[in-house]
Amino acid sequence: MIKLSITKTKNEIKKYIQDRIIISKTGCWEWSKSLRKNGYAQTKINGKDWRIHRLAYEIYKEKIPNGLCIDHLCSNRKCVNPDHLEATIQRENLMRSNLTLAGINSRKIKCKYGHLLSGDNLYVYEGIR
Repeated sequence: MIKLSITKTKNEIKKYIQDRIIISKTGCWEWSKSLRKNGYAQTKINGKDWRIHRLAYEIYKEKIPNGLCIDHLCSNRKCVNPDHLEATIQRENLMRSNLTLAGINSRKIKCKYGHLLSGDNLYVYEGIR
């Protein structure tokens, strides 16, 4: 949980976020400041590092439930629009992604040779294809 007793109020943090975004044609609130090497928005508030999408989710929506992560439904790592963010389990987040092998492979319907990944063409081991 984000503790807002860090000298900035909820409204001050909302203004801080609003002053540092560019709204794209897709409705993404793209962070215009510092990004991590992996493309996620970041900042420092009172000397503490924050991943802005997590901060935005908690400021505009609710506390992130234990065991859940925040998924960018728009697949834009710079986006901090709370309407584009969803608390979900890590597996679901990975499976939705177009950037992870798990996500990419889960949507395949044919192997690299064109064979269907179903029926007799499919080898299933312990419930995994």
